[in-house]
Amino acid sequence: MLCGFFISADYAIIRPGSQSLFVHFFGAKMLPYVWVCSIPFNLMIVSLHNYFLPRWGCFRFFAVTATSVALINASAALFIGTRPGVSFCFYIWKEVYILLMFQQLWAIIHSTVNMKDAKYLYGVLFGFGAFGGFLGSLVPGFLATSLGSDSLLFFSFPLYSVLTVSFFYLLKHSGSEEVVSSEKTKPFASLGKGMRLINSSTLLKAILVMSVFMQVTATLADFQCQSFLEGGFPDRDLRTACAGKLVSLGNMLTMSLQFFGIFLCVRLCGLQRAHLTVPVVLGLVCGISLLVPSFSAVATFFVILKAFEFSLFTVIKEMLYIPMRPEEKFQAKPVIDIFAGRFVKIVASGIIALSQFLFPAYITPFISWLSLAIFLGWAFLVSRIGESYKEAAIPPVRE
Repeated sequence: MLCGFFISADYAIIRPGSQSLFVHFFGAKMLPYVWVCSIPFNLMIVSLHNYFLPRWGCFRFFAVTATSVALINASAALFIGTRPGVSFCFYIWKEVYILLMFQQLWAIIHSTVNMKDAKYLYGVLFGFGAFGGFLGSLVPGFLATSLGSDSLLFFSFPLYSVLTVSFFYLLKHSGSEEVVSSEKTKPFASLGKGMRLINSSTLLKAILVMSVFMQVTATLADFQCQSFLEGGFPDRDLRTACAGKLVSLGNMLTMSLQFFGIFLCVRLCGLQRAHLTVPVVLGLVCGISLLVPSFSAVATFFVILKAFEFSLFTVIKEMLYIPMRPEEKFQAKPVIDIFAGRFVKIVASGIIALSQFLFPAYITPFISWLSLAIFLGWAFLVSRIGESYKEAAIPPVRE
């Protein structure tokens, strides 16, 4: 709970400022291009993760990555406010490092929690992460205008220091250090092994497709929201404050879902129907934003989508990994969560860039209609792949 708390708190502080500074220098129209530029970095990070983790072990690898995050964020704080190139590179960095940190935490959790306990524990574990995100988002929400967006990056140092200590005690009591000491391969060979594991498992392929759907719609919604923020808040620190308050609202909703909604949904509906709930609810909210095209509607859709992504969708997706073999959790999972989920941003970025060129005046309704179509396809897919859930099924409550 402490590890999830500090990772989320740090990201809730870093994300609004980095986005605001990027939009300040380049404009929201450049977001698709920076997302495309992040793909090679994602590939490198996944390859290095799968290469060094078996060699270094869980704690040493975590300590190196946590130290790197704190040092890079603090160094960026010195230059990001005046140098556009630093803002561009840091935007790519913040897109990747949060996934890398959570990937290491989730892998340990999956190795120590069984499916019977997961339906009780996962909502609480992730709920404390959302609570950390809520408290962290108050920092940019109320201090960005007085401290400045760039100064917020210094918060990573104290938060990641406590996080590393928490992770040490997590490993000490989990017995998970030895599960990654399996076959040691070269960096890109380890990436290929993860892809082969995905190709050999119907359940992993189903997780991959659902992750792709979620990432594409989240990317489209993020672009819409940042475009409205750019137009409504020209001052970068005011824009950071507004973005921080939106993140705070999202984390409040995320906490509510994680502490109360997830257990009820999974316990009453079963795992497959819980997965079906995500595209159905998001599709309904997306349809409402089409009927009322405004900043309030777009911001509401964005907040609800991000809340579902970090609560119900993430938790029930992570439950599917519990019965899998260690190599699937430590080799295939990073390919899905870090690389594949971000690689599809090329597709989403291409769609946004093309729509900006062909019909810039209608880009908002186009993105909303496209998102709605994806939600319909997502719901259809989940309804047709019931066999994939038998490996990790949690049966619904029967009267």
